[in-house]
Amino acid sequence: MMVPLLTMAALSVVGAAPSAPPTISLRHFIRQQGQASCHGDTDCAKSAQSKWSDPANTAGSIEDDTLGSLPLVAVDDADPFVSPSEFYRRYVRARKPAIFRGLAKSLCVYELWRNETWLAENRGYIPFDIDIRKRHGSEIQAKQIMTLSTFLETYRNDTLFLDEPISHTSLWDDLGLPSPLQCDFFAERIVTANILWAEGETSSYLHHDGSDNFLMVLSGSRDALVARPSASEALYADDFVVDNGLSPIDPDAIDLARYPRVSEVQWYHGKLKTGDILYIPQFWWHQLRGSGSPAIAISLWFQSFNFDARFTVPDHEVVATANEFERYVSEEPDSIVCTPGAHAFGRLADTLGNETEFAKLEDPRPQLPPDNTPIKIPITTTIPKTPVPALMLGTARLGDRAEEVLKMALDIGYRGFDSGATDGYSEATLGRVLAESGVPRSDLFITAKLNPKDHGYDRALASVRESLAALQTNYVDLLLIHTPACELQVDLICAEGPTMWRDSWRAMEELHAAGVAKHLGVSNFEVDELDHLLTFAKVKPILVQNWFDPLHRDRPVRKWCRAHGAGFQAYSLLGSVWTDEGAAVNPVLTNERIVAIAKEQKRSPAQIILRWAFQSGVGVLVGAQSREHLRLDLSLGDFRLTKPDMKALNGLSHRKKKYADSDACLETHCAPSWAACETAHQCAVCEKSCEGDETDAGYYSCCQSCIHGESDEVITAMNALLDCYRYCLQFEPITGET
Repeated sequence: MMVPLLTMAALSVVGAAPSAPPTISLRHFIRQQGQASCHGDTDCAKSAQSKWSDPANTAGSIEDDTLGSLPLVAVDDADPFVSPSEFYRRYVRARKPAIFRGLAKSLCVYELWRNETWLAENRGYIPFDIDIRKRHGSEIQAKQIMTLSTFLETYRNDTLFLDEPISHTSLWDDLGLPSPLQCDFFAERIVTANILWAEGETSSYLHHDGSDNFLMVLSGSRDALVARPSASEALYADDFVVDNGLSPIDPDAIDLARYPRVSEVQWYHGKLKTGDILYIPQFWWHQLRGSGSPAIAISLWFQSFNFDARFTVPDHEVVATANEFERYVSEEPDSIVCTPGAHAFGRLADTLGNETEFAKLEDPRPQLPPDNTPIKIPITTTIPKTPVPALMLGTARLGDRAEEVLKMALDIGYRGFDSGATDGYSEATLGRVLAESGVPRSDLFITAKLNPKDHGYDRALASVRESLAALQTNYVDLLLIHTPACELQVDLICAEGPTMWRDSWRAMEELHAAGVAKHLGVSNFEVDELDHLLTFAKVKPILVQNWFDPLHRDRPVRKWCRAHGAGFQAYSLLGSVWTDEGAAVNPVLTNERIVAIAKEQKRSPAQIILRWAFQSGVGVLVGAQSREHLRLDLSLGDFRLTKPDMKALNGLSHRKKKYADSDACLETHCAPSWAACETAHQCAVCEKSCEGDETDAGYYSCCQSCIHGESDEVITAMNALLDCYRYCLQFEPITGET
């Protein structure tokens, strides 16, 4: 009996195997489905495994009852030409993906970019934002700015992944145009392209694109899973976390209890070799795993059909948009007329036209002083209304590289350092490096934070004394309450349960009077907590340090700061909180408007965001870990953002409004979390007892205090519910300053 391995719609009658683990990789799950569908037939199981290992190697079509292998189109090495009109008719208009075997070998870029020596010498000056990991998941997506030559020197020995747009004309010149696109119809519809480069294995999100995609493999291999747009509902597309087009499902660890409909999806599988091109039609779902030494590919996006003006549903309704798109495509012509050979390997930048963004980027190399010249912040050096430096180095995520990075920062010119007593910081390392640096203490500005587990008068005094000893100083310039309440997760865990921070502030005021803490402030406070602080504080806070980025501007707290003469300092300015809290991608560094402004200014997105914060009167903590990035963060005085750019950045939103209000979000998005909390009985008891609290912060604190000491099941359920609650608060209307 021959059963299609990847047609999971045909296999879904068996569902997920009863013994399936709580999470499972997408590929393992598909293999399981294939084995289960054979109902014990050994020959069937062997055939299914064979088809997974070696998909069909002949041209074919994709129908609902096929084997689930991507059609493979053989290309003549002697005459590697694929007719654009035939490509349109057979694949674009028919909405069918395909692998074109060896077609990328006919491109100039295939030889040029595989020669790393040539690439470093001729294109090495171009800067990119490099991912410092190679798998896209829910962990922090940190980036590091470096030139292409620096990347080529280091990527083999580090977990670096270059996945960035081609934004320079010389790179477009190298690329050339694949023969299926050598036609006015396609050449005029090219949108952009990305370089994908890493050593070893890489893994992409499960996503679809708003354009057609040519994935061109220059080195290594790719394993592709592809599914029709009609799978959007079964892939929970409307439950996206950050951006529409990204499924919330982790392809490396599917939660089958949360996403059971994955079993309904019909998948198509293909293995791409060096030199192959995979065509993925617009809105087709796909997930790619790469391997190779190195693994190099280019994604070239072109928009064969653009129905933006015709769509009647908002684009955040992914399922409805995909269905509407398919209906519009069915009305398009079945064929196009092309002149064979047109645009063959010509200048792609010319094909795009002289007025495109690519033509403006002749030399994006940052202009920095010589590497041995210390840089001073070339702008207002303190946050308005405070003595706090406008730019400081945050030390929370330096890890094992703390000593190395701190020494580089001091050498470059950094004099402000933000530290803390919770996990992730290293007060002792910072103290030792500063003590050995020879920099006068009066030239330094050190921020320390009170660990929330040490709230209370006596414990706060003891905690600060420990911090002073670790920092090897007899005073700190700024002492902050790290957060008003403990959390039963991450690194702010209370040893004996939450206590009141009011007594902590009384201890801090005594330290201030004794000269041990020159200034006082708070972090992670909301307006109601700040108002409460003013009811008893003898010393007012000079600064509030909160989460702030272009998509989360914390308007209420900033308004409070202006009204009460306090400064505002941002952490997570580049968006790390989004990925900390489960977002698949960092929506800040990938925001289209921010990227467009960066290209126009010949800067990185990170520099644009830093400059925007400075022009907004916000102090920032930077987390750079390379010499180049540390220097770039200080080179902000030679450009300014225009009023239109500032207005655009101040008006950004991280998503179209998905829910009418927070109540609608709680009822829909949080339904699974409510159910899990009710199952863990004590979670529901605690939530019920705390729901009458008038403030969000009070509600969080009450819930966390109530479940302290409970089982892991109860704590996990409550944390998931509170995370969902925080997510839904974004849909509350906010009025006032933007």
